[in-house]
Amino acid sequence: MEIKINKKICFSYKKTPLIIAEISANHCGSKKKFLNLIQLAHRNGADLIKIQTYEPEDIVIKSTDNRYKIKGGLWHNKYRWDLFKKAQTPFRWHSSAFKLASKIGATLFSTPFSVRGVELLEKFKVKLYKIASLEITDVNLIQRIAKTKKPIIISTGASDFNEIKRAIKIINRFHNKVIILH
Repeated sequence: MEIKINKKICFSYKKTPLIIAEISANHCGSKKKFLNLIQLAHRNGADLIKIQTYEPEDIVIKSTDNRYKIKGGLWHNKYRWDLFKKAQTPFRWHSSAFKLASKIGATLFSTPFSVRGVELLEKFKVKLYKIASLEITDVNLIQRIAKTKKPIIISTGASDFNEIKRAIKIINRFHNKVIILH
């Protein structure tokens, strides 16, 4: 099966692997760095460039309750809200990112973490979505993405077999353009 993204990009067993550059939180909270990373990824041959679409309220509540305190690592004793606030790709940056991608001929897509994120991305006419493995149980998110009938890359690393089957079943109600990462 082939999954076409655009004239140049197609996922297929018969084609060479595609290079996907992951921007994630590597922008360190800097819009300038965020846009520069998109340019660098394209200039260095990435076939696709993936960002994340969320703001902290899409992932966690703002709380100083100890249940939301991080134990260990670089963020030890910080709160989850603070982590996601620092790592977010603010919604207001997306317009600049998609304009830049269009200008340089790059294919930009995203991992949204909420239906609100999908609504934003649809305004930019993304060609492809990715579902994070930790979001594989978010039925509303999966259904909203699947309703776009656009190809979906789905991560499964933090999922069990039943969660994967359920997510695929939801997507298959709308289409079968699914790429499963394992």
